[in-house]
Amino acid sequence: MRNRFTAATLGLLLTTALLTGCNQSEEGTDAGPPVRARVDDSQAEIAGGACELLNFGVVHDFLDVEFNVSAAGEQKETITCVLQQGDAPWPDLRLAVSETSADADVFASDVKPDGAAVVKGLGKTAYQIVADPSGEHGPSAEIGWLSSNGRILMLRYTFAKDQQKAAATEIAPVLVDMAKDLDATLTTD
Repeated sequence: MRNRFTAATLGLLLTTALLTGCNQSEEGTDAGPPVRARVDDSQAEIAGGACELLNFGVVHDFLDVEFNVSAAGEQKETITCVLQQGDAPWPDLRLAVSETSADADVFASDVKPDGAAVVKGLGKTAYQIVADPSGEHGPSAEIGWLSSNGRILMLRYTFAKDQQKAAATEIAPVLVDMAKDLDATLTTD
């Protein structure tokens, strides 16, 4: 039962981190420790945190999107990274990473969102889900997985408000490929 509680809590923390940003609440007020931000056209990883796993050039190769701002945050056992284009809030790419003792069954029952599709060939278990536009942003695609080295990762791309849900559906398989590349990097470290 302890693992279920830990995984459910972790899922909530990761979702909150992805939805609200590294240290901002939905109201835009400070909600945690300061983030490290970096504006640069070459090195997202300098911001630290989960940004150490990302690189603007590699992200561009996968998504064909130019990001030049990276911000990292940390909340308890979770590290995060948000990539953006200058002052524009969207599109953005978010990555959250947290250590866990959860197994594949706990991940599937407590972390994977309702309605998410199973992704084969990524970590111990994985999912993908596409969300409708909401509020000020457009649709999003999210990939979540349990790595073989005890980490839960969530990678989410959110479009600007002017995009249709079909755009998120199209980018989801690209995010899966990017997640597989990230997972290979994590498990060889």
